[in-house]
Amino acid sequence: MSTDYHLEDSLEHQKLKVFKSAFKHGLKNKNREACGIFIYENDFQDINFIPIDNLNHFNKNYFSINNELFAKYYMNNQVISLYHTHIDYDECLSSIDIEISESLGLPSFVYSLFSKKFNLFYPISHVPYKLMDRAFIPLFQDCITFVKDYFFYELNIKLQAKIKNWSRPRNDYNKNLINIINSNFVELRKENIELKKGDVFLYPPTTHSTMHLAVFDGEEKVYHHPVNSYPRKEFLHAGPLEKVYKLYRYKES
Repeated sequence: MSTDYHLEDSLEHQKLKVFKSAFKHGLKNKNREACGIFIYENDFQDINFIPIDNLNHFNKNYFSINNELFAKYYMNNQVISLYHTHIDYDECLSSIDIEISESLGLPSFVYSLFSKKFNLFYPISHVPYKLMDRAFIPLFQDCITFVKDYFFYELNIKLQAKIKNWSRPRNDYNKNLINIINSNFVELRKENIELKKGDVFLYPPTTHSTMHLAVFDGEEKVYHHPVNSYPRKEFLHAGPLEKVYKLYRYKES
């Protein structure tokens, strides 16, 4: 297995400048919700943030956008995620937020100026970008979301039905990841285990501080998405579980 793990918490990562732009846009609009969209650029190989003026001047806790501008990107399948801030509430999506996300089939990224926390919500109606040949994009296309999308395409399981927040906390990142996995998967003993398609490997940090996820395809191969690269299929060689920190199986599989 490769050890070049995902590194979305690295402030040096070029694509993280896009997220900084989104946060700055929110901080400049502290008196009412700010909004925008994350979009694909360069033939779906890169990400950009498009700030959109909030046209709702009557209620600071709601937003309305220019539908013509949004439609231009939406009709070209360029929208990766919606984005908006919460002024007086935490990062959890409101019922209206969820309804909009579900109706459009788009993720919704929320930053709360009140709680200083993030929430990345994937609706049940969302159809992920193709599994292989996808560019590495922190949060939206990395090793964690790759496992989510593998379950969608290969196992017909929508993990977002149970896991409601796919954002990455900057503190206790690995602890949070393990807690989420433990809540939705069963930990397996590595000794004499008969692997099944969809079993998830959790690798410990090595050169970086973050853990890495991979998924077993049932045919002696492991799929994963390394940082700054494309997803890979790698043969499961003899003794690979020695490098695995924890091994998991989905509770309903």
